[in-house]
Amino acid sequence: GFDNIVDIRNFPSAYRGLKWGVSDHYVFERMSQDLTMARQPFFSCILTLSSHEPYDIPMEPFIKSKTIPDLFRNTVYYTDWSLSRFIHLSENQSWYANTLFVLTADHGNPLPKQYSTNYDPGRFKIPIIIFGKPLKQEYKAKQMDIIGSHTDIANTLLQGLGLNGDAFRYSKNLLADSVSSGAFYTFDNGFGFINSTTRLVFDHTGNRMMYTEGPVNDSLIVLGKHLLQGTFKPY
Repeated sequence: GFDNIVDIRNFPSAYRGLKWGVSDHYVFERMSQDLTMARQPFFSCILTLSSHEPYDIPMEPFIKSKTIPDLFRNTVYYTDWSLSRFIHLSENQSWYANTLFVLTADHGNPLPKQYSTNYDPGRFKIPIIIFGKPLKQEYKAKQMDIIGSHTDIANTLLQGLGLNGDAFRYSKNLLADSVSSGAFYTFDNGFGFINSTTRLVFDHTGNRMMYTEGPVNDSLIVLGKHLLQGTFKPY
């Protein structure tokens, strides 16, 4: 559904990292320029990649250590610097005051804690930050304790804009006055489910629980299977 895609072919080869695509701050620069020329209203998305291994960045490392966790930390610092630079480049543009920004990650990382399994709930904990001048005053500088996931972003934004989000049946409005706290995730051969009291990981291959915290019952396993099947079929 995107009308225009900007990728590695739109940049000089010198802007490319060692393994993946274009380093983050070059992409942010291009985005700021493109949005300044874009017709409003617009919806635009940017994917950063410099915090992906092999963790190479086009700047002097902030942390001098060569350990893998510190190499990862350096790339996160670089992406944070790139984002800050993008905001400063954009804040005087006409579109800035009308724009809502959503920052999140596409997935977790075993670093810097060095998780040893691919299913540990800690690996799937990612941030989400929503900011911008259009944000209602009641939500500014507010930290939410609700547990949610990527699927909840759609309804949160749509309902916040006064639009209908019924098409997203597995999505909830994280800013609603009354909302259930919970998140579902998948890994290679199973799924995890987290709410305010429980963490569980179910292995499809062995048809068994691999990890539990708090009260666990069969209904949560059924719910996890339902979510896995219900989200897998359409996609």
